[in-house]
Amino acid sequence: MLLLLFGQASATPLFGVDYMPMGRADLVWTQSDQPTGTFVGEFDGLLNPPLTAYGGLQREQYTWLLGLTAARTSTTNWTAESRRRVTVTGIRPTLDVQRYLLDKEGPTFWVGGGLYGVLPIARDVNEAYGEEEQEAAREGSRELMARVGGVGARVGCGAEVAISEQLTLGLRTHIWGFRGQRFTEDALLISTLISADAGVRLQIAF
Repeated sequence: MLLLLFGQASATPLFGVDYMPMGRADLVWTQSDQPTGTFVGEFDGLLNPPLTAYGGLQREQYTWLLGLTAARTSTTNWTAESRRRVTVTGIRPTLDVQRYLLDKEGPTFWVGGGLYGVLPIARDVNEAYGEEEQEAAREGSRELMARVGGVGARVGCGAEVAISEQLTLGLRTHIWGFRGQRFTEDALLISTLISADAGVRLQIAF
């Protein structure tokens, strides 16, 4: 997709990693019993670890970056009569655009923003389920997906300095927001979290 946007001849492929150390807020979040309980939600730690990788393309003053992480849990319960398997998957794609404001011959500065989300998949399968049990399993899977899924956006800025012709080291900070929802028996609960973070970035141009 990025090659179509930029054109293969004029775009420079990029690969990089962001490092954001775990802070006190992460510990408070966990100790307050805020994770989804599935291990694959936005704030459960597996989808959004301290070290994340991305790839992208750069043309002139603009850079497009794509990231993708995923996590999956599967629990199988064997009995003499049946086998039940419950799986929950979270897929987290990200898309960011950056615009450089200074000449890249020295330290440079950029501003940008992006979108991301958590795409949930949940299944509860048991060959011994009757019609009512299958409907209950589907309802439970929908509740799990509502707990895991969500969308977010972020805006931020950063600075980079060239270590070599292909390698740059930088700092970046973002203000981001994430919106999730959860169904109960008689209500829809919508939650929004807005926060800020900062990290270190190492990037290679090919």
